[in-house]
Amino acid sequence: MFLIKRFTVVVLLILFTASVAGAAALPDVADHWAEGEIRQLVGIGAITGYPDGTYKPEDTITRAEFSSVMWGALGLHEAEGAMFPDTDGHWGQGRIEALIQDGIIDTELFEQHYGPDDPITREEIAMMTVRMLDGGTGTTDIPFTDAGEIGTGFRKYVAEAYGQGIITGYPDDTFRPSGTATRAEAAVMAIRTLRIADLVDEEVIEEEPEPEPEPEPDEQTLGEKNALSSALDYLDIMAFSYSGLVEQLEFEGYTHEEAVYAADNCGADWNEQAALKAESYLDIMSFSREGLIDQLEFEGFTRQQAEYGVQAVGY
Repeated sequence: MFLIKRFTVVVLLILFTASVAGAAALPDVADHWAEGEIRQLVGIGAITGYPDGTYKPEDTITRAEFSSVMWGALGLHEAEGAMFPDTDGHWGQGRIEALIQDGIIDTELFEQHYGPDDPITREEIAMMTVRMLDGGTGTTDIPFTDAGEIGTGFRKYVAEAYGQGIITGYPDDTFRPSGTATRAEAAVMAIRTLRIADLVDEEVIEEEPEPEPEPEPDEQTLGEKNALSSALDYLDIMAFSYSGLVEQLEFEGYTHEEAVYAADNCGADWNEQAALKAESYLDIMSFSREGLIDQLEFEGFTRQQAEYGVQAVGY
């Protein structure tokens, strides 16, 4: 980790002036029919909002994006290789390959190409969610009026998804198997599957948790107060990861406890900090997407924060 004295930071001010809106609030899902499931899926880190702070629940979701959701929910590592030629070099290659190797994607249902940037269909989501589960009901009942439109290889998955309560269909008793799914529908089906697999709690997160109140001034030690002031000074002129800020404060002579206190109470959005840091790197040199993620992780950002950062700068 590169540590700097405060007077050196000022020289680098010009490199760190970008700003990115955080995605925590997700104002466009307030009172949405899928708000609870969307917030729960975001809360476990399986999907993120956009850099402008929105989720865009009615936008369609691609195969690669939904694969990324499943990959994140299962806590898998990116895998080497590319079974499908059109995933080779794609941003989602390692995640799609991990799902293939874990048996989540039925590769027999695709021919020579996966179409990672094509919108995922509802029957494809049924396939992936059902294959996440260890067992099944064995049902073959498909009560939808358009059951005849379901692809032959997908019928068992749609029946099982219905039997497990992952899918319910539309009010007109159709399933629309080849129809595209919205980001809201994908979140609901993913969360239902994760609940069945006991990977998340049944309770839906309705609201963002209240932030921890900052200690009253008289509860702070002098060292904590000064460390917090220094942390805010640093964050005014450049971006830091949580661990990077702690190390910088320790380098300045604060104790570990004082540095941690400052990082915990400075109010920084670490996703936004990753976006600012990514922007600053691209101002002075070129990076591949994975190279930029690696650099941000080296700076102390988590993988999720690093991915948010590179997405925010257009990767």
